[in-house]
Amino acid sequence: MPPSAPSFCARAGLACEAISLDPKSADALLRRAKAWNKKGEYDKAIADYSEVIRLAPQDPDAFSSRSHALNSKGEHAKAVADFDQATKLILVV
Repeated sequence: MPPSAPSFCARAGLACEAISLDPKSADALLRRAKAWNKKGEYDKAIADYSEVIRLAPQDPDAFSSRSHALNSKGEHAKAVADFDQATKLILVV
């Protein structure tokens, strides 16, 4: 059963509060995505990672983290594509 919003937000630190104040905060979304991923809520994590990528398309951490979530879901081709993109972004920096 998915965690309730208050208990999940407590575990996700200030990410939920930051997102409520600024829904376009890539940093807060990335923190929440990592919390979802840790809970095994891969679809929710992937949705947040995708939003981070939309907001900050040069963030290698978002691609790498989404790659791990996709891999956990068995979506290996997508995971490899995200990992490749993360690697390219790291090499450019």
